[in-house]
Amino acid sequence: MKKIISTLFILFLLSGCSTDSLVTYQAKENYKTDNQVEKEISFKKYFNEVNRSSEKAADIKTEKHKAIVKKVIDADTLVLEADKYTALRLIGINGPEITKGKNEPFGQEGKEYLANLIEGKEITYQLDPNADEKDKYGRILAHVFLDQISIQSYLLKEGYVKLAYLFGEYEFIDVYKDAENIAKEKQLNIWSIPGYADTDLNGFVK
Repeated sequence: MKKIISTLFILFLLSGCSTDSLVTYQAKENYKTDNQVEKEISFKKYFNEVNRSSEKAADIKTEKHKAIVKKVIDADTLVLEADKYTALRLIGINGPEITKGKNEPFGQEGKEYLANLIEGKEITYQLDPNADEKDKYGRILAHVFLDQISIQSYLLKEGYVKLAYLFGEYEFIDVYKDAENIAKEKQLNIWSIPGYADTDLNGFVK
């Protein structure tokens, strides 16, 4: 009998708790958690939000293109499968050099990370309405996505590249800045060497 009374009493108390109270409590817990990891951002969410606004633009540069990644050259350059050699430069970022006889710290690691991520896979790339279509070397300048998730953001968040060569108000720049800040705060890879990446220069300082 005592157990029954206790059970009924607990049920009575629970029935007195409004749904609003439970939701508010849960919301507070989620809010706390979100604050703790607020910079572990969902790039899908950002991609969709920015994409909705960019769809309003008439500029043909905002069109998306699909291609298979044939080869990764380094952390910011790749080759697409096409009728001829088609190089693509990930816009807005720069990774340590490992070509032309150079072997800058974390350059090889950045290349391997990117290769494991996208080599042989279909990616989506999008030109930027505020940038040239190609750089001086003839490489396509583009934002790159795998399953709608930003590859630039992946690389920035892991500290394999840094923001660089920003010659205009590029798309997704706020997302990229948030991603870079995660790596900076955690001192990941290029940010683990004092003064190596944290410079006004587009390159790296040994």
